[in-house]
Amino acid sequence: MSENDVTSKPNYERRWIVVSGTLLVLLLVLRFGIIQPLFYRPVQVTRGPWQVLDPGKPVEPLKFEVVEEGTGAAVEPGDLVQISLWLWSAKEEKLERQNDDWWVWVGFRTKKETPFHSINTRLISAFIGIREGGGIRFFESPHQSIDAGKVYINPFGSYSLYANSKTGYPNTSRSIYIPTSSGHTVAHIKKVFKGQLKYRTTHLYDDSWFHRCYNWFSCEYTNTPREIWCDEALYEGISADGRQASFKYGPVTTPGKGVTC
Repeated sequence: MSENDVTSKPNYERRWIVVSGTLLVLLLVLRFGIIQPLFYRPVQVTRGPWQVLDPGKPVEPLKFEVVEEGTGAAVEPGDLVQISLWLWSAKEEKLERQNDDWWVWVGFRTKKETPFHSINTRLISAFIGIREGGGIRFFESPHQSIDAGKVYINPFGSYSLYANSKTGYPNTSRSIYIPTSSGHTVAHIKKVFKGQLKYRTTHLYDDSWFHRCYNWFSCEYTNTPREIWCDEALYEGISADGRQASFKYGPVTTPGKGVTC
């Protein structure tokens, strides 16, 4: 009998190793969701139209005095105002004119109504009717302190949310001091920008499949819809001499939706 007449036997051990390895790989794929990208669908993004946010009505202002009459445009509700905080030194008896920039949206909405709310409404109300180039000083503090309130880099909403690494705006503020033995602050109006605060709502909808595990042995694939509503705001204003200023704010969670952006 020659070698060619010998019938080789199947290698059942090797086949068992291959089958076991294949099953193990499939188990790992299912367990860790590696197959999930095969069922991925892009998130559906629907942006609503821009809507104008009514600035609301002024409230009773803090006690103040006009120390310098302006000649430019008068401040009205809804305006964006650029101010500089000048310091009157009682010791030196002179006014130190600063060239800093702070922004105020002359609106009177509360955080309960909108994420794009007004800041220091009693202080802001004092600016109504003051002309560009004018300056005022305050005599009243709303919180029994030596300042009438603070101004921020951002003109509306929560500055703690606005100032972060994504927006690039620093988390800084300056106080407007009422008269003391050391001196006081003069809020000088540098520019008055006319425009509107607009906002829109963006809806994000995702019903793609995803892998969810409760423990090592209990996992499932589900396409339960996930939804988020976010609001963003935009202010674009122009001054009498043609200068333009714009601010964007958001996205922040839409009030009443209860889903964090």
